[in-house]
Amino acid sequence: MPPRTYGACRIEAGKIDLWPNEARVRIMAPRDAATGQATGRHQIQGISAWVNASDESRITQEVLMEIWKSMFANQMLPKVSITWYTNEAKGANVLANLEFQGSLTGYEFFNPGNPDSDITDGPAKGGMSIIDHRPDAMMMSNILVIQFAATTTDTGYGSLRMSK
Repeated sequence: MPPRTYGACRIEAGKIDLWPNEARVRIMAPRDAATGQATGRHQIQGISAWVNASDESRITQEVLMEIWKSMFANQMLPKVSITWYTNEAKGANVLANLEFQGSLTGYEFFNPGNPDSDITDGPAKGGMSIIDHRPDAMMMSNILVIQFAATTTDTGYGSLRMSK
């Protein structure tokens, strides 16, 4: 089977600017089982990303420190932007962009024991596995998993946007 390939992804939030190996957004729409009608607001289940922190083309030491500071800043980030691209060329061919007001809520930094490490445990609970991300192409030596929470007030929901 040929190796899987992935498009690039970028996260920008204040002074945080990184190109994660993977970023995920999970939004659920609560529905009445009998009617299929919406029963309330859509629930933002999770916004998470992981990056090989040893790859300075994806994250710099300065950005790593900004992520750390943001965990303890107790401030809303007025705009978090996640952009997915159709190919690995950074900044070319936008597939989708998600913007929201929120905060950094999960931080996990670790050295995986082997290339098959599952990174679904820990505070960030990314639901991601290193094995799916071309371990043959680059040894994953230090992994950073981060999780964001979108603001669920009326103002926060008003700033939630998905575009191309």
